[in-house]
Amino acid sequence: MCSRRRSMNGWCPTRLLDLSDPPSSTWKLCVAQDNGVADGAPCQYMTLSYRWARDPTLILTKDTLATFQQGLPISDLPLLFRQVIDVARHFGVRYLWIDALCIVQDWTKDWEREAAMMHKVYTNSVCNVAALAADGPHESLFRDTDRKQIAAGPVETSLFSRKDARKRYAISDLHYYKRQFRGPLSNRGWVMQEKFLAPRVLYFGQHQVLWECLAEKKSEVFPRLQPGRSHVKNITALWDFIGPRPAPGTAAMSDELLAAWTRVLEEYVGCQLTYATDKLFAIAGIAHVFAEVSGDVITAGMWKNRMADQLDWHVKRSLSRPAKFVAPSFSWASVDNTIINFPEPGYKAFVEVVEVTTPPDGQPCFLEVRGRMFAVSETPHHQPDDPPYLLHPLSRSKSEPDPGLAGLSLSMWPVDWDATDDMPPIGAVSVVISSYFDSGDWIVLRAIVLVKSGLNGDRQVYRRVGSVAVDCEDHQFDQLLTVEPTEFTWV
Repeated sequence: MCSRRRSMNGWCPTRLLDLSDPPSSTWKLCVAQDNGVADGAPCQYMTLSYRWARDPTLILTKDTLATFQQGLPISDLPLLFRQVIDVARHFGVRYLWIDALCIVQDWTKDWEREAAMMHKVYTNSVCNVAALAADGPHESLFRDTDRKQIAAGPVETSLFSRKDARKRYAISDLHYYKRQFRGPLSNRGWVMQEKFLAPRVLYFGQHQVLWECLAEKKSEVFPRLQPGRSHVKNITALWDFIGPRPAPGTAAMSDELLAAWTRVLEEYVGCQLTYATDKLFAIAGIAHVFAEVSGDVITAGMWKNRMADQLDWHVKRSLSRPAKFVAPSFSWASVDNTIINFPEPGYKAFVEVVEVTTPPDGQPCFLEVRGRMFAVSETPHHQPDDPPYLLHPLSRSKSEPDPGLAGLSLSMWPVDWDATDDMPPIGAVSVVISSYFDSGDWIVLRAIVLVKSGLNGDRQVYRRVGSVAVDCEDHQFDQLLTVEPTEFTWV
């Protein structure tokens, strides 16, 4: 599998560090096209994933560009960078890409252009070096370790043999690998796509060196042990799907691809970003891969042609919203939360997304939605173990209960608020049933909690503030189907 992943048409990053031959004690920044690096042949370069220094002193800027191109002593580089150069030279690779030294950090236009090409930078690299244990470029890539601390010891047992006790190794492989991949780098948001997109990753951890590619995952201690559960990185085999790919925006993402995307998000939302506004940028490279394979289009972190199936995410614990706007309220990216539960398999959408509108002037996108709306009231004579609220269907034209369906009331549990600083009174919210699960024996409803946010022409505009579980009996579900859907705008 890995051997099929080649640099595409000799593509190279805009800039690379030229390490020259091993006897050379200098490095210089080169523009790939100007220096003949990309001449149609596969471009051989390595990349680095690491934690930035809190106050970096050596970065590419407009002022240092000329100096970097002239060349500088390798000895002037931070320790981590020097050691990565040794690794690249060990493998006979002359060129290296490090973001701090290859992107002009004080030039917004350059940063935006290069950020848009991150999927190509890592996808076309020979190998990505990941400094798992280093807390910054001034720390060492390498570690002195005692192999006995992580090696599995033999256990004498006759449990698996009718004869005398034998020495066996019992290893929880998934737990073992999760532990080995921990470190200062592992929860950094930008690193998610770096390790995802690179065809090969060489991890320098606290206790040992680990290897990961599309075909296998290995470690120093157990070079022949494969973890029992595939890692999210194996999803990069998407690139190897055989057959024509649909034109962009012409197809809906398949269930298999949507499930794979959900796995990516589950890991990504637990990562940290210095700037919340980078949340969608830092995963854009992975999104590009899914877009190319599926033909779908991503909007605010959601897939346009499967939008209704993605609306039913809910937070595990209310935190806050970013201080600056990141995404519309219907998107998971609109909240600062490290634990988000995404729609589970088996749930079916109960709303229809009529249109996804992206204004041409760069304003945030919004949805035109058709769904069954409900008002909320407190349950009379509420008991501690019972749902505390009731839902009553709204009429299509008025924000009041529909008298024609006065007999339908659904029991609602406490709201999972998206943000602690955005919790309106329960009487001020409306609820739209977003999805349902029918096991054959019972029905479970999920719903989105909304508040009014102005008008769009004569149509009510809502924004999301939370999600909730709703109880539903079989006969109530039949009644629910008779509720006339309401059309509204969701921002």
